Formats: sequence, C-alpha cells, structure tokens
Amino acid sequence: MKYEDIKYEQEGHLVTITINRPDRMNSCTEQTNNELIDAWHTFRADDAAWCAILTGEGDDWFSAGIDMQWLLEHFMSGEPYRKPEPREGIGGLTHEFECWKPLIAAINGNAGHAGFDMAMACDMIVASEDAKFILSAPKVAGATDRHGLIRLSRQLPLKIAMGTLLTGSEITAQEGERWGLVNEVVPKGEVMAAARRWADRVLQCAPLALSGTKEWAMRQFDLPYTAALTHKYFSWDEMRNSEDSREGLRAYAKGEKYEYKGQ
Repeated sequence: MKYEDIKYEQEGHLVTITINRPDRMNSCTEQTNNELIDAWHTFRADDAAWCAILTGEGDDWFSAGIDMQWLLEHFMSGEPYRKPEPREGIGGLTHEFECWKPLIAAINGNAGHAGFDMAMACDMIVASEDAKFILSAPKVAGATDRHGLIRLSRQLPLKIAMGTLLTGSEITAQEGERWGLVNEVVPKGEVMAAARRWADRVLQCAPLALSGTKEWAMRQFDLPYTAALTHKYFSWDEMRNSEDSREGLRAYAKGEKYEYKGQ
C-alpha cells in the first residue's frame, strides 16, 4: 500500500510509524486508519522488525483520534454512516490487534480520545513535558470508547481513572508519570531521542525473549492466577526452543557477547 497520511521508516531492526497529518492534529480518517492497519500488519509480519515507535508529525499533537470534520461530513450527508468499524480499531491498535513485539509511543504533543487509546495500546510511553492526555467525551454528550475506558481503568489506580473518566479531565505528562502511565517525561523537542534510547535498550535483548515475555504479561490479564501459570504461551515456547536461547545462554555462561538473530 502507498502511504499518504503516515510515514513508515525502518532503520535496522527499529521501525518508526508517524501519523503525518499535522494540519488536522494528526487525526484519523478512514484512509489514515487503513494505512495504519496496513503498517502494523507489515511490522508484525517482518521478522527483521523487532521494535516500533509510534508518533505524530510536529510538536503539537501526537493524535487527536478520529478526524471530527471527516466524521461530521458523514453524519451530515443525510445518510447514517454504516460502514463497520475495523476489528483492529482506530490506528490499527486499539481493538483486536495482537502483536507481541515491543511498541513505544512517543507523545510529542497532546494525545486526545482515540489518540490517547493508541498510546495506551503501546507497551511504553515517552512524553514531552507539555503533553496532555485527553478524554473529554462526557463533556460533549459522548462516552469514551470501551477499549480506552478499560485500558485507562487498568493502567491507572481506579479512583484516578474514574476521576478522569467521569469529569473529562486532562492528564498532564507529569501526572501520567507519577501514576505509572508514562515511562519518562522529557523536555519539548527531545521525545524522539528519548524514545530511541528506550528502543536501543529493547534491541539489546533477544527479540524472541521479548515476544514471549510480552505475550505472557498481557495474556495473564484474562486468566486466573493459577491458570496463568499453566497456560500455553506460544511465543514463550518458540523462544525456549530458539537458536538465540541456546547460543545466548552459552555465550552468557562463557562471558561472551552474542548477536541475536531472532531465530
């Protein structure tokens, strides 16, 4: 697919996906969404791609979520907008998309509504000191998407989450870091450098070990404690039987360095 609303760049094992609609607050139309879905599927299927950073173009907005102008045009056209929502959700991440590779959100500005949900769907968040996370749907007679609602109530202390959801309050980058939502807050203009530092640390690890670890960590939310211990995790089994696991352990025992191959 040819991308017009996003940029897909790969450097070594690191992929950077940028929502490139700064004039529309990096919001998503149907085309943007389809491009992001294609990009995430491409990343997931590429054995040479081990980690991804998601960001938005410019310094003002990571993403405002759905492009409201585009949405209103459909609602005001005289006919209901009946096209089903893609199973992957907004941005290709927020609903039913499984990817066991590490994902880092570089929040270079405000993350609003489904844009906030996209950030929460990533494994780590690095945010600019002036960034804000916005879920103001109740103020406009709406409700936060069920996936965003569930993520927020699981990723924040419950009373903090409910206070945000029931008032439509903004969360500052500093509050997000204090409450465990954000991994690091950095000065304005340094978000991508910080995200790359995190990615560099990720890429020092064995990619199959990371996949196994992420799958185990995420799937356990759906299972009781004892079931989580005995559940079969396919990525974990793949890692245990990999060349990287055998040779990496051998090198570690000998005090040597081993270059992981992802196999």
